[in-house]
Amino acid sequence: MVDPKSSSTPELTDDQLAVSDYMASRNFRRARRSDNGLRLKPHESFIGGTVGLAVNLVVVAVLLVVAVRLIEDFLSGTPNYLTMMFVIQTISLPPMICFSFAVATATFWYGPVTTRVLTGLAMTLPGFGAFLLSISLAQQYVDDEMAIQTGSCLFAQFMAGSTVSLLTQFFGRWTLSHRRALKDGPIQPTGLRSFFELTLFFAVGFTIIIGVFTEDFLLALVFFTIWGTISTAAIISVMIASLREESPTKSGWFIALGFSFACAAMINGFYAVMLFSWDAAFENIISVLGMSLYGAAVIAFMFAICLGVLKYFGWTCVNRRAQVA
Repeated sequence: MVDPKSSSTPELTDDQLAVSDYMASRNFRRARRSDNGLRLKPHESFIGGTVGLAVNLVVVAVLLVVAVRLIEDFLSGTPNYLTMMFVIQTISLPPMICFSFAVATATFWYGPVTTRVLTGLAMTLPGFGAFLLSISLAQQYVDDEMAIQTGSCLFAQFMAGSTVSLLTQFFGRWTLSHRRALKDGPIQPTGLRSFFELTLFFAVGFTIIIGVFTEDFLLALVFFTIWGTISTAAIISVMIASLREESPTKSGWFIALGFSFACAAMINGFYAVMLFSWDAAFENIISVLGMSLYGAAVIAFMFAICLGVLKYFGWTCVNRRAQVA
């Protein structure tokens, strides 16, 4: 005879119950889905995410030039405001957002600031080079002045985005991370030394900008600086909302959409003033707001694509304060 008590299933310990509860939780299922069937090593995750975003930027930069050439062939005369803004936002917002997303990914990451800046440059320079090469081939000549002015505007956007990323890390608890090894220790907080390192790069950049600066160029620099600030704030909000290790939240998306609408409103308002003058622009505020909603939708679509790249390669937003050494 077998004693029923001796053959009964032993009770689970507290640790076993905790593991069982975790494996049945939404967080575990989400982590399993985020693997995408890949067993990535840390360096593979890092390279995959950064190169994937760099390729995105190259593709949309080349498509921008191709689209401009096609539009010049098919559109004759000056289109009305709604048509013009539909075209401008459709072809220009994707590369502008991909550029800001690449900068935010590199600078909201947790590595040394020097490594972040060099990574950001490595991610954005191929797209900038592809843009210039495409224009040169389309125009059949090299426009040095356009290249210098465009590069200076993008550098202003780069600096603004980098500053927003570091400030968010300095005052907040979140940071972006590729897939890390289990033996890696907690991510260190961002300190004042990071800002000192960033200042050195800014000093070099401002020296270059001053060398090419003209009064007519001031408005473009201010525009791209503000654009970089607002777009990076939107990107970081959507990163934290979608890539966090805990359950994703919708509030970050609402914040990001608000910033995205502001980005689109900048472009629509800028062209409205150029086309209508200040007074007439306010009289056409409904058209400006309507096209800004469309621009925000284009930006959100690009967010989804860029987030998909980072998710595929195992990138997450880490709460540094919740880490255990």
